[in-house]
Amino acid sequence: MLPFMRFLTFFVFIAVIPFFIGCGPKRPEGMPETVPCTVTVLEGGTPMAGVIVTLRNDTASSSLLIEGTTNSAGVAEISSTWGNYTAKGAPIGPAKVTLNKPFEIPPPTASEAEMELWTMEQSTKYLKEREEMIDKLRIIPKIVSVVSQSPLTVSVESGSGATLTVDINDYKK
Repeated sequence: MLPFMRFLTFFVFIAVIPFFIGCGPKRPEGMPETVPCTVTVLEGGTPMAGVIVTLRNDTASSSLLIEGTTNSAGVAEISSTWGNYTAKGAPIGPAKVTLNKPFEIPPPTASEAEMELWTMEQSTKYLKEREEMIDKLRIIPKIVSVVSQSPLTVSVESGSGATLTVDINDYKK
């Protein structure tokens, strides 16, 4: 009887597997088709790792996150995420591109108690100096980090997808 039970268990296991294969999250209704898209980020011709590349496609839903992070070769393979569903690639159409790389911002040089006693002029001066200091620490130039300022665009084409290479030195002052 024992060999029969093993056979039955094995048979049930084999019969049930096909029902579970491919049972990941389903593509959300309304999520656009995606095609391969890569962005390469360089600094003076040298690949930059750890740069977050974000695409903003005006025709796609604001619920869609289109981004990738560069690897050691400076290449980000873009993915599109909607809720818990992620598809490789980017939606078809033009997209604005921004680049960001996290960096450490030092704590304020004044305490909150000191700042509360400042005049408006002192506060304005301090905030301006702090912003200038942060701009000097930026690894990626601000012009390509802010979506409203970035001149970077990519046109993602049906079938062929898109590739873009950016050298951040072209955007440094």
